[in-house]
Amino acid sequence: VFTVADMVSATSGGTFSGGVNIDGAVTINESSADVDFRVESNGESHMLFVDGGNDAVILGHSAKVDGINDDNEGVKGSGGHLQLHGATPCIDVFSYSTTDGTHGGINFMKSANDTVGSNTIIGTGDIIGSIQFGGFDGADYASIMGKIDFQAGGAGMAENDTAGEIVIYTTPDG
Repeated sequence: VFTVADMVSATSGGTFSGGVNIDGAVTINESSADVDFRVESNGESHMLFVDGGNDAVILGHSAKVDGINDDNEGVKGSGGHLQLHGATPCIDVFSYSTTDGTHGGINFMKSANDTVGSNTIIGTGDIIGSIQFGGFDGADYASIMGKIDFQAGGAGMAENDTAGEIVIYTTPDG
């Protein structure tokens, strides 16, 4: 029988210099205290940053940056929940398989229901996903220079019968 003293104070925290193994769930910010979480790499002080107060996961930067204004959404400068920052930010999707039909991808899904996890059939004209392009105009990223919308098309939506359309937008000078 032995006793181990509390070597890391619960009130002031501490530093671990070795590895930490956790065999179970870890929850950070469960009480909604807007606590941030940061991971450093060899060359980045904010390689991974979770901004608890602004609901964002950011790679390569220390703060959420306001995004472009999507007139269809009506949310000026909302920024994304996932942001990549740097001179050449990029997302790489690798797929390794000898089976035909397997591949990497980015999937956009939409249900016409406001409750996460609840499903309601979409309607004609509903935008399923957008890819938007914007450049800094001297003040902000308020202007969309171009956009590609993927939306439901056709006369109506039904089970296993959803038509789709791709709509491409560009912005003229002025």
